[in-house]
Amino acid sequence: MTPGVRFQLLGRFQVHREGAEVAPAAFGGRKVRTMLRVLAVHDGDLVPHDVLADALWPQRLPADPPGNLGVLVNRARRAVGDPGVVLTGAGGYALGRCTVDVTEFLGHVAAARTTGPGEALDRYRAALALWGEPLPEDAYADWAERVRDRLRRAHVEVCEGAARAALAVGAPGDAARYAADAVAADPLRESSTLLLGEALAADGDRAGALARLDELGRALGTELGVAPSDAVTSLRERLARKGVGVPSPGGRGRRRPAGEPVGRTAFVGRDDELGRLRAAVGAGRVVGLAGGAGAGKSRLLAELARTLGVPVVAGQAYLAERTETWGLARSLLREAVSLDAGIVDTLPARVRDALAELLPELLPVPEGPPVVLDGETRRALLLAGGLRLLTAAGAPLLVDDVQWADPSSLALLGSVLARVPTLPAVLAFRPAEIDGDALDGIRHARGLPVMTLRPLGAAALERLVDDAALVRALTDGTDGTPFAVVEDLGRFAAAGDVVQVGGRWRPTAPDAAGRAGELARAGQRRGIARRAARYRDRDADLLALVAIAGREVPAGTVAAALGADGRDVLDRLAALAADGLLRLGDMGWATAHDLVAETVVAGLDRADRGRLHGLLARALEAAEADPS
Repeated sequence: MTPGVRFQLLGRFQVHREGAEVAPAAFGGRKVRTMLRVLAVHDGDLVPHDVLADALWPQRLPADPPGNLGVLVNRARRAVGDPGVVLTGAGGYALGRCTVDVTEFLGHVAAARTTGPGEALDRYRAALALWGEPLPEDAYADWAERVRDRLRRAHVEVCEGAARAALAVGAPGDAARYAADAVAADPLRESSTLLLGEALAADGDRAGALARLDELGRALGTELGVAPSDAVTSLRERLARKGVGVPSPGGRGRRRPAGEPVGRTAFVGRDDELGRLRAAVGAGRVVGLAGGAGAGKSRLLAELARTLGVPVVAGQAYLAERTETWGLARSLLREAVSLDAGIVDTLPARVRDALAELLPELLPVPEGPPVVLDGETRRALLLAGGLRLLTAAGAPLLVDDVQWADPSSLALLGSVLARVPTLPAVLAFRPAEIDGDALDGIRHARGLPVMTLRPLGAAALERLVDDAALVRALTDGTDGTPFAVVEDLGRFAAAGDVVQVGGRWRPTAPDAAGRAGELARAGQRRGIARRAARYRDRDADLLALVAIAGREVPAGTVAAALGADGRDVLDRLAALAADGLLRLGDMGWATAHDLVAETVVAGLDRADRGRLHGLLARALEAAEADPS
């Protein structure tokens, strides 16, 4: 244990031991210090060897990465003067019991959200006292980009929170200073300028407030080509007439997409695979389900869950959560608890308290001062708690997009499958995108035979399509994946070339199959992009926000991001779903497929992407959503 060691990541990187800085030269090279920063941003969680190696040697790995890492770890331990500063784990390393300023910063932010304005203001001030440019030494490192962006967003949110709290306690001058810092950090963030305008007006500077709102309007028009939101326009009108106005409704009539809605396509061509998966689950086995994007893994898992006749624990990893520790585990544990809420009562108190941080909406946060745990102890308790919950649930595990699972979640999966040798699981993944050894723990514990999904054959297409020429068009113009086939059928229907009769598709005219073949050859992504491009203004923003979120998001969150009427947003979301771009899931709205999200996000320019990320972050903060 190294309770006297403190790491500073905000501002110049420093390591302190008993209040004195460890001289940079003592580490014997910059890679030791880089390694310590990588470990520190993971907040005590185990960092696999390959993640560390990629961060330290991004251009070319050494011949023996684990051996080289061991050398750097020994240097770090000697420099700090305590072997406990870096802990050795299975296949990786973790920071020992140390204090990290980023953890303190985020802790103040989290505490401020649950207190009254006075205490919240104190917490925000404490967070701002720690602030500095995050990881400045790693400004051009790929591994640090996401961390730096997250901390910069958190800083803006702290400034906004401090401004709100200061307004609430009657300190408009302080509120204006905090809001001005938020505007300086992100000049195009409307919520910051709104707070600054309100604070300046409350402090008696109505002209200054109007000037700031006008500056924002000009900047949005010049840099992004958009008009200010209804909230900005409303505040400006109220200040200009020196009265209290009522915001005007922002809703507009729903815009209908071109083309007729395409009905849900029947589940075909995977009956054999479905039967084999059901047999494997019935026998208590673990199976891998491999296939590229659009191969039909998600639909097959859904059919499996629907037809098993027993409760299942289903979860999905998301690209947006790949670096979020316990992201997939959180989804699985929520599912397990939802099967029987009473299983949490069987947990030991310390384990339940640790899980409360991961599942605050399901487990009550313990009363009294929080118990501070070092990273290794916290990880061990979370693994133990997750193991108990999934074991007690005893339901088959159906996990989608495992290629995006974080290492801690994979460790939990491996532990529970090794501990319960009869627990069945189906793990779906894209083989081209999964690390070679990511599933080694599961493979060694239970074995992992892999079922690879092949393209749909002619027999399957004939069950969908009642025309030989149209079957040939789909065979020649697509890669045979279900997503590609459904995408093309949807485009054919939108163009009026095919119609669905009795569950099967047929051409509307003799030459329709030929036109359909030309459309098919245009390609899946181009078709998605073309269909998405039909939407403008708020509809386009709705689609892009859901795509950027990268997971299921409630309609209320999207409405809050746009400052729009909830009923109008629901109508628009339903129209996008009818056009095959979105779907409604258990937790909210998501894109109909990963390829839709990837295509839509790729089509955004950087300015538009940044604007939408800001709107989504503001809405998530207002809804007190999970930090991940």
